[in-house]
Amino acid sequence: MFFRVFKKKNFIKLSKIILVLLNLPLLILIILVNPFLKIRINELETRAIGHFSISTEIFLSELSKNIYNEKNTIYLWFINKK
Repeated sequence: MFFRVFKKKNFIKLSKIILVLLNLPLLILIILVNPFLKIRINELETRAIGHFSISTEIFLSELSKNIYNEKNTIYLWFINKK
């Protein structure tokens, strides 16, 4: 029993380390490109339908009204879990 739990914990730690190592080149790329091209990373609230639609609609409305006066900007979105 102890060995199963121990192996599972080690697997989770190892998978997190691998995930960090795989994302490291992306992070370095974003940092190097930042002076020329701004990259904004945002989270989409997907816990409920209302959160998902309202925050996205507000952002897109502000973007269409040029509230964010930033040129050469890329917006990346990711969804949250749970």
